[in-house]
Amino acid sequence: SFCQQQPQPVLEDIISQFPNVRDIAISPKGNEIMFTAQSVMGNLSAIIVVKKEGDTWGLPEVAPFSGKYFDLEPFFSLDGLKLYFVSTRPLNTQSNTPKDFDIWYVERKNPDSQWSEPKNLGSPINTGWGEFYPSIARNGNFYFTRDHTELDRKDDLYVSKFKNGRYEEP
Repeated sequence: SFCQQQPQPVLEDIISQFPNVRDIAISPKGNEIMFTAQSVMGNLSAIIVVKKEGDTWGLPEVAPFSGKYFDLEPFFSLDGLKLYFVSTRPLNTQSNTPKDFDIWYVERKNPDSQWSEPKNLGSPINTGWGEFYPSIARNGNFYFTRDHTELDRKDDLYVSKFKNGRYEEP
């Protein structure tokens, strides 16, 4: 028979410490959670990480690659060794001027190692318009949304097919 269950809050004690939380990502092993925490007015945005040690969740921390720029919308790869996210960070470290929203990623050798420096996903996915909500299917296809201001379009869903080791034009 069908058993109706009530939804249960996730990390309620931790989430309640932040004024505005969105965009949760759970690692494939279920022992690491990342989410976006924003200020009340939404002008500050960082990715927060919480790790599970045994049966206990640790304290929330700003992810090592976040906290300086406007970062949001984390997404774990299937193996948990890449984390995609959206950011306004400049393309090079010599500049402090934020750019439009692009999809970035960090990677690590294994689930216990440190994340790399953030890398911009580049074209053909990132453009001069804003890209958001990265998600990858099992077959490698990359899904995301884009705000295409020249066409007066917002939040259209795009797919970039993964063929021959690279992403095709979305």
